[in-house]
Amino acid sequence: MTLPVNMETLANITFHSCPSNLQQIRRQVRSITAAAGCNEEQVRKLVLVVEEAITNVMRHAYQGELTGEIKLVVARQADVLYFKLRDFADPVDPGCIKPRDLSECRPGGLGVNLIDEVMDSWEFGRPDSGQGNVLTMTKSIERGIDERV
Repeated sequence: MTLPVNMETLANITFHSCPSNLQQIRRQVRSITAAAGCNEEQVRKLVLVVEEAITNVMRHAYQGELTGEIKLVVARQADVLYFKLRDFADPVDPGCIKPRDLSECRPGGLGVNLIDEVMDSWEFGRPDSGQGNVLTMTKSIERGIDERV
């Protein structure tokens, strides 16, 4: 999934795969999504999904390496938000990125299920350069009750 050409970039953030960066990223995503007009419940869900996706990059793509580069682009076209998360780790097989069977009783592994539940669409793949991985997610903005009238 490529980002539309005629969109507004709300944020272009580059950071290392160190978990101590998560608090700042959460604050930034909260601020960006609230300013874009998302209601409070949607802001909370989007912050959670983006954090989960970044945590998965840190844990699985970079395998705990603290210096891996991660890029997050948040963009908007009309009332749709786009979240593009890029890493430069070894490529991950896109076939392995799928929701888990929820009938399995075991801890962890629910990140893709969460993304599936919250986002309107998502796609995982490799960038054109072939190096690293890209997760692109979209979500329509849900405004507060007063703004829908």
